[in-house]
Amino acid sequence: MDQSDVFLMQNWDHVLHIMSHIHLQPQDPHGVDFSRVRMWTLNGWSRFYRQTLVFSSTSTPELNSLVNKYCHNYAGQLMVSPSIGRGVICQIITQLPQVFHRIECDSHSQLADARFNFFIKKVLPHHQDPVMSQTLIFLPSYFDYVRLRNHFKKEEVDSMCLCEYSSDSVISRARSLFYHARIHFLLYTERLHFYRRFIIRGIRHVIFYALPQYSHFYSELCNMLQDPKQTQRTEDVTCTVLYSKYEAHRLAAVVGKERTGHMLRTDKPVHMFVTGETT
Repeated sequence: MDQSDVFLMQNWDHVLHIMSHIHLQPQDPHGVDFSRVRMWTLNGWSRFYRQTLVFSSTSTPELNSLVNKYCHNYAGQLMVSPSIGRGVICQIITQLPQVFHRIECDSHSQLADARFNFFIKKVLPHHQDPVMSQTLIFLPSYFDYVRLRNHFKKEEVDSMCLCEYSSDSVISRARSLFYHARIHFLLYTERLHFYRRFIIRGIRHVIFYALPQYSHFYSELCNMLQDPKQTQRTEDVTCTVLYSKYEAHRLAAVVGKERTGHMLRTDKPVHMFVTGETT
């Protein structure tokens, strides 16, 4: 599997379906000459002889689970991961305060609800203030996007929503309204940015509902806040990030391995970094 991380931007269930149907015993012989079939194949041991190569530009729990669940070669496994440096936070060129909020939950199954409740109760009320207009909300998960979109519609929050399924006309209209400060919030999915790589102008505040799968998207969006065609001051822009202990791999890619260890171990749930200073 080459560029397997791209499958996560499509439909990962298709990959799991294919992997779960490899080396199944056929119900019909189809005229096979069994004298030419190796005994270990007839015994259903083919999966132990299959060599599987998986290449990815990012390390994700989904890929790790895929290898552990479906790759059973008798010789074992070998996993090589690139070393993590100081993180992409060092690639942000503008002076930008970035506040990281750690979400506490007891299990990964509770993370989605814990994140949503934290956002609704702690983050959203502050950003609904008129001085926090032109706020971009970045959502890596389409399921989180749908949940937040429905909540905004129910509560009649001034917003527009863009995802990979949005038409060109809707995207063009939303970008224009957001740039001219005619809408307060703009919901923006990672898949849309992956496929279209838009430059969103007019961003004054950005909220990462969760850290992106592709870490360089973080620095890309943060650098969009520094628009040379606008006269806004750097102290007028902010960045808010939600993360949990179950997303250590994504956090390390953004802030670096050393900072990640400290942020996950300490009792302090809020951390702030200001790029342009010593990071």
